[in-house]
Amino acid sequence: MEGLRLVRESLLQRGRAELARNEPASALEAFQAAAGIPGQASEVEPLIARAQNELDLLRKREANEREVRGLLASAQTSLQQDSLVGPRGRSALDLYRRIFELSPGNSKALAGIAAVRTRLVELAAKARDGGSLEDERELLEQAQGIERTAEVVDRLASIQSELARRQGEGEQLEREEQIRALVSKAIKERSAGRLEEALRTYEELRRVDPSNTEMRQGIATIRGRLLELGDQALAQKDIEKARDYFRRAKDAGAAEADQRLKSVVAKIEERKAQDERARLLREKELVERQRTRAMAEQLLEEARRALEAGRARDAVVKVKAGEAEDPTVPGATELRVSIVRSLTDSARTHLAKARVDDALRDLQAAEELDAGPASAVKSSFVDEVLEATRSPQCDRIAQVEQRIQVASRVIPNDSRLGLADSRLAQSKARCEGKRVPMNVIPAG
Repeated sequence: MEGLRLVRESLLQRGRAELARNEPASALEAFQAAAGIPGQASEVEPLIARAQNELDLLRKREANEREVRGLLASAQTSLQQDSLVGPRGRSALDLYRRIFELSPGNSKALAGIAAVRTRLVELAAKARDGGSLEDERELLEQAQGIERTAEVVDRLASIQSELARRQGEGEQLEREEQIRALVSKAIKERSAGRLEEALRTYEELRRVDPSNTEMRQGIATIRGRLLELGDQALAQKDIEKARDYFRRAKDAGAAEADQRLKSVVAKIEERKAQDERARLLREKELVERQRTRAMAEQLLEEARRALEAGRARDAVVKVKAGEAEDPTVPGATELRVSIVRSLTDSARTHLAKARVDDALRDLQAAEELDAGPASAVKSSFVDEVLEATRSPQCDRIAQVEQRIQVASRVIPNDSRLGLADSRLAQSKARCEGKRVPMNVIPAG
């Protein structure tokens, strides 16, 4: 037993080491091997579950990596063929964005998206050289959809101004120029993190162009960013900082800021209460486990004393009660084996002396703990009785007949007893000088 325990501990140590080396498959193999060795299952099962979970995650990551590699190859081909933003789902931009969904922060995807935007700007420059302002504007708008920069905004505004000038819209040109300047200024301020300044610029833009889409999107973005910063502060449990961000978001027009603050603060308090309740419950469960373990150990000790005193059947009751209190109580398995051995030895003695009732009580008690040894004793006794019917001495016929009767109570309806009865009848006839046909019944 000590050798098995050492082997099992070695397997567990190896499995933990494999987990530390990020080798869940090897770790799982070691833990499963350890589980096949007798011991506390509660120690091995969580390790098996953890190794299986890490193996599943590793396989999922590998599948993602394979898909990402395939998408990268397809995206590179689309980029080389100038399939930049179409067709939908197969363009370089869509493929790189899909890669980014599968692998957030993927540097190749980020570089690829940047390359798409760069290529769009290059194509726009070629269109400009070719004198096609409409094509240039379309390409720049596509580039701006990837990343909005002051340079592209300026160029788009310039294109729009040029188109307006060509159409003779001088007054509109001045207004668009003002809008362009305000949009460019707001983008620069927002990119630099100067959110309040950007808000003031957008408010100025609202006065110039109340329906301006850029203005509305910019204000909404700043509101969202302030709310996001407030959420981050709350996640760090910095309530004062979160309140400041939410107040600024409210000033920017985010009416839900106050309510969000109240809601999240309430959730934090509730989480604290839940944590406290969970802690108290764990303490209560620990006390209960300690109580049941102590009770189980006491019952096992009573079972040992009963066994030592020759009261094996009483020991059965005690050990079962102990295991009912705590199925994992140490020493129960070894004690079971000792009790069963004592009961089966006692049953053999009773059977040898034809004390059938005592033998059956011992065997029944042994079966409550382990049916195997009790069945072996019964079967062995019947085999002994069957062997005794092979040409017994005439003066032992009555003794053999009595043993057959005992065996029929130990294992009723056993086919071997039919053969024993037939042999006994043949022996009786022999002793009485008669000949009785022998009905051979195969042993079951």
